[in-house]
Amino acid sequence: MSRLVTYLFFFFVFALIPRWAWAQVNYLDRITPTQEGDYRTVLTFETFDPPDFELVENLKSKVFIIKFRNIKLGEIGDLLVFRNPLIAGVQLEKVDQDEYWAKVRTKYDDLTYKLLPQPKGSHLIKIQFDKPVKAKEAYEGAELVDMLRELAKDKETLILTFDKPAQYDIIRDNTTPGSKVKIRVIGARVTDGLIIPGAPTEMLAGIQVENRGKYLLMVINPKTYVLKIAKKTLTRPDRVILELTEDKEKKITEQPILSTQEQVEVDGRTGLDKAKEDFINKKLDEAEREFRLGKFQTAGLDFKNLYNFAPQTEVGVRAAFRSADSYYQLEATKGDKMDHEFVVQEYRAAVNAALVAEKGYEDIPRAYYNMGRVYMTKKLYSDAYTQFEIILQYYSDSAFSADSLFNQGLIHLGMFRYDKAIETLNKFIRENATAPQVPVAYYKIGEAEFQLKHYKDAKKNFDRAWSLNGAYMKQDAELMFHMGEAYFENQDYHTARAIYEQLIDLFPNETFSNLVAIRIGDFLRAEDKPEDAIRAYEKAIVKYSKELLLIGKMRIANLKAEMPEPKPFQEALEAYNFIITKHPLSDQVEEAMLRRGLTLALFHKYPEAVVKLEEFCAKFPENLYVKNRIIHDRILDTITDYVTDYYQRARYLDALGVFEQYERKYYLRPTESACFGKNDEFKIRVEPILERAPLFLIADSYYRLGLQEKGLQIMDLILKDPNDPLASLVMYSKGQILEAKGMADEAQKTYGDFIVKYPNHTYTPEVKKALGDAYYKVHKFDRVDRAIRIYNQTIRDYQESEDPLEREIIPACWFALGNVYQGIGQYDNAIKSYKTALSTYEHPLQDKDVATYILDTNFILGNLYYELNQMPEAMDMFDQAIKYFPSSAKTPWAQYQKGQIYIRYNQKDKALKIFEDLEKRAKDQPDALWGPLAIEARKAMINDLNFDQYLNRTPDANGK
Repeated sequence: MSRLVTYLFFFFVFALIPRWAWAQVNYLDRITPTQEGDYRTVLTFETFDPPDFELVENLKSKVFIIKFRNIKLGEIGDLLVFRNPLIAGVQLEKVDQDEYWAKVRTKYDDLTYKLLPQPKGSHLIKIQFDKPVKAKEAYEGAELVDMLRELAKDKETLILTFDKPAQYDIIRDNTTPGSKVKIRVIGARVTDGLIIPGAPTEMLAGIQVENRGKYLLMVINPKTYVLKIAKKTLTRPDRVILELTEDKEKKITEQPILSTQEQVEVDGRTGLDKAKEDFINKKLDEAEREFRLGKFQTAGLDFKNLYNFAPQTEVGVRAAFRSADSYYQLEATKGDKMDHEFVVQEYRAAVNAALVAEKGYEDIPRAYYNMGRVYMTKKLYSDAYTQFEIILQYYSDSAFSADSLFNQGLIHLGMFRYDKAIETLNKFIRENATAPQVPVAYYKIGEAEFQLKHYKDAKKNFDRAWSLNGAYMKQDAELMFHMGEAYFENQDYHTARAIYEQLIDLFPNETFSNLVAIRIGDFLRAEDKPEDAIRAYEKAIVKYSKELLLIGKMRIANLKAEMPEPKPFQEALEAYNFIITKHPLSDQVEEAMLRRGLTLALFHKYPEAVVKLEEFCAKFPENLYVKNRIIHDRILDTITDYVTDYYQRARYLDALGVFEQYERKYYLRPTESACFGKNDEFKIRVEPILERAPLFLIADSYYRLGLQEKGLQIMDLILKDPNDPLASLVMYSKGQILEAKGMADEAQKTYGDFIVKYPNHTYTPEVKKALGDAYYKVHKFDRVDRAIRIYNQTIRDYQESEDPLEREIIPACWFALGNVYQGIGQYDNAIKSYKTALSTYEHPLQDKDVATYILDTNFILGNLYYELNQMPEAMDMFDQAIKYFPSSAKTPWAQYQKGQIYIRYNQKDKALKIFEDLEKRAKDQPDALWGPLAIEARKAMINDLNFDQYLNRTPDANGK
């Protein structure tokens, strides 16, 4: 039973607590009026979360209230004034800790409203206000539907057209200045939209036509003389024609002519109004005089009393604003002790007075501007920004608009929103090129660019500012220091040094002056005088030991770390370790640990570099470079350099060992590294990042070690990402590996895929040739024929190319064609192809880097001619080969073949000399096959020569 009672108690308690009391606090961010014609406005309230609100209307009193619960104000002012035909403005009033009422003031008491439906969960409230449009009543009287005015010399004619007959009379009004003529049309009115030709002429000062209840009134104002009027009435259509001429004998009167009784009434009424007006103006002048004399408190009180005396008048509303101006000036003299809330309250009261009286709107922009300045003085930047934004949104044509935009730029700079500051101040300069604040705007843009480390842009803006106003910067030590730094970073050392010298002279006690002593060393370093820079830093350390000891040591270490010699590198590491171990709580320890790791990597101490960078990440996880994984990327670069170092020295096994050492921690499970900056994505599994490894070097290392399958697996992994910059090279290499493995079909497919995917790639000519080579190696008739077609097509594709790199493939294809034709016994085609290869080769044959196939072509042609028994052609080619390639391993063979040709032509002395030379050279190359052959050929020739000499001898007396 007791448990049930307890349950019921809590149930009723919770039931009595409003639902909104449990809700999370919301924010009102924006209020926007949208005009839809002259008779409709939609007022939109935008909140951060779906709003909890209630509507209360009293439109007869020109008030409409939205009650917001559980809400605070975002970046929005609590008093907004609109230029809208239906809505005057919105006042936000705090009624409880988290409850605000938005009081909408309307301009008419007959408006209707409708809450526009929004989707579920919407953050918007849209209220539609409508002004009833009265239906056009049926009108039984006459309507003036047209009016023409004809001008002639000394005469004007008015032609009035009515839709039905009209009764009218003409009245001369001698009680007002100018002897006006009034035409009154009984039971008539002007039709909607009729244009009245009432412009002044030499005769008339003007014509006015207006509806006056049950009659239409036309007033004709003569300019110099009393008018004579001749009238005429016509029907079908119904017209009244008035001919106007001047009575040259009667000039118009200067003052109104009133009856005695009328004059008495007017004089009495005018006297009362004039007395009140004189009193108000007198008090206003007295208050203004006090203001000019700097008696702001007295002036503020006088202006306030004047407003209270006449709150509904133009002068009274103006006095309310001037009262706020007075208190603003009074509080400005107090400096940091300014009561900004009091000043803001006074200006808001003045704006409210203008709304209530519906007068003095022209003073509202100044009120918002001064409220913004007050907030800026107190560094309440968000509130200040809101005031200036109101001016830009609703009073963009006011005199304060440009200054408001300028101040918004300064606010962005003060709130460290540098990109927005640059954007806003540049917009100010574009729209106000002649404004006096333009030089300051350029200075501030330079400041923002400097903070973003955009030193080139910073210098450009400082240059402009300095050229427009060189004195401004001398008021701000920090600005001068930043300017010096910007010029230094742009290597304009002369200007930077000049600024630093002025800084020391103007602000000798500023902390920046001490830093300038360090900067002198920076100048020397930038001038590539490292030794002088080190001495300057050491001198600065001695002079400012307490402030700059560690900064100077850091600079010295950084300089030595950039020197290529081992000793300065070791000294740099010692300096970093000194800072890290002896001053672990200093501001420099973070940079020292980072520099130590980077320096180790720079000097190829790869394993130590990885360890030290890991230590840095573990100690400073919030460092910007750690959080953004820049250090992790640097470690990956270090590992890549480590692998590359072994790879370039052909230590492929060691290269693979390095990769396998770091593969798990940095590629497969990168979250195990402290340098893989932690963020929200660790709520889910992080995928491996193997693509960041030097996969191509790894794959090629496997291939070179004979592990071709492993190499192909790594290449397939690279090719999974078609956007990988190495994908084309990998695909080409994969084809070469497949070709080397004897997998001709797979190699051909890979080459074909490359050509289709990269038709214009740098490697494409080589791949086309490689495809032909792959087909030729199969040694089947159809494949050989296809190889020939591919070589010929490749030649056609690039022989007219303007790119010399593309034309490089042409002689190579001719050489390949020569090999194919020679292989299938088409020797004439082979010779033609080889000779074309030589003629299309675009480099000197004497070049030490001549292509191997060109060298081979000369020897092959010689041998081919020799085999075909074309000895003169063979001799020419061997001579050319020996001339151009005397150091080639094939040159002795060419000489041997020349010896054989000399034997055939019975030039045995020449042949013998060649073989003897070869025999001598063979002593240095005992394994060369041409050596034994040359020796045998020489012996055979000597035997033949001895036999010939025996046959040709002359016998002696004994018959011998």
